[in-house]
Amino acid sequence: MKLFKIAIPFWQHWLQLYGEHPELATQSWAEQQATINRNWFGYPHAWKDALEPLGYKVVEVLANVELVQKTWAAERSFAYDETTWKHDILKGQILEFQPEILFVADMFQFAPEWIQSVRQSCPSIRVVMGWCGGPWPNDALFKAYDFTLSCVPEIVEILNGWGHRTFHLNHSFDPRILERLEMGRSPAIDFSFIGNINRNSQFHVARDATLERLVSEIDVEIFTLAFYTNDSLPTNARRIAKAQLFRLRQRLMAAGLPTDWLDRLPLLKTVAQLEHPPRRAVNPRLKPFMQPPRFGMPMFQTLRDSRATFNSHIDLSANSASNMRLFEATGVGTCLVTDHKVNLNQLFESDREVLTYRSPDECLEKVKWVLAHPKQRDDIAQAGQARTLKEHTLATRAQQLDEILQREMQRSTVLV
Repeated sequence: MKLFKIAIPFWQHWLQLYGEHPELATQSWAEQQATINRNWFGYPHAWKDALEPLGYKVVEVLANVELVQKTWAAERSFAYDETTWKHDILKGQILEFQPEILFVADMFQFAPEWIQSVRQSCPSIRVVMGWCGGPWPNDALFKAYDFTLSCVPEIVEILNGWGHRTFHLNHSFDPRILERLEMGRSPAIDFSFIGNINRNSQFHVARDATLERLVSEIDVEIFTLAFYTNDSLPTNARRIAKAQLFRLRQRLMAAGLPTDWLDRLPLLKTVAQLEHPPRRAVNPRLKPFMQPPRFGMPMFQTLRDSRATFNSHIDLSANSASNMRLFEATGVGTCLVTDHKVNLNQLFESDREVLTYRSPDECLEKVKWVLAHPKQRDDIAQAGQARTLKEHTLATRAQQLDEILQREMQRSTVLV
């Protein structure tokens, strides 16, 4: 079966990779793909290597990386509109490959109408599947997909409850990464966190609060996109003003004033849809600990160079362990300190393969303990790595994905 995967990597990761490999500008499309794959750019390109032994032919494209996409077009004298190059080139690539399965790894980037138009233009497509790993902007986007994959059990439950076919698939680790790391050198970082911190989206409220508690007493090296967040005075002044308006509206409502009357006041109406008062874009207590984000192989090496590393799930994943960091950190052999979740024991044994916490204070206590006990820390790291390399590899996930795809392809045949 032929599978076409659309990936949308972080643009900051592309800038990092391009800065390290300026030769990308003069390489052919095939050479660019090889350079990108060597650096583990974007969400695992290794899906291709994992699925092809199972009988798939896979093409993955980085739809938002202009240099790479336009190189593909130039080599084929493919015509596109400069204002819509991303969609034009992507559609051309799909039509050239004629896949049976279209896999959209970032559903939020494409309007359902566009997905449907591609399907109509490419009759070889039998199923369209998407990936949803976090809160979505609107419910309509799911109508263009036959089914969705998610690592978050809560999302699977919500979408299935709406009648949209959704399947759970955990993230994984590719052991080949270990061949590229400097495994023998001593850790230079006591405690790290690699990931995003979005304070105003209800993505990372718990993460922000726990990190704030940690940095009050220990040094945490935080590698995050938030390092680049606009935290200027004008930006924060607007947030502060909105927060004051939000609190004023709450007080007036508590005093008994009707909402329809409050909505006649333009300023108060601007905050009517807010569930929480806006906060500063970057936590001022965390800012001194922040460094630029790291992606790909530098990210994995930073994890390996850490004596221990921090994990906290998005707020939507309230009860379930689900994110990539679980497998990235344990996979490289680093001691992971992660938030307790109901299903965690299905993945790792708590306090033997990973350390778990239930509150910011307990997290601080566990981190202090693990930094003070190197023998126990190494034992936990080794046990966690052994579990990941045994049960959570990309090859294992590829087999699980294959089972889903085989079933859904048969279903599409029955429905035709």
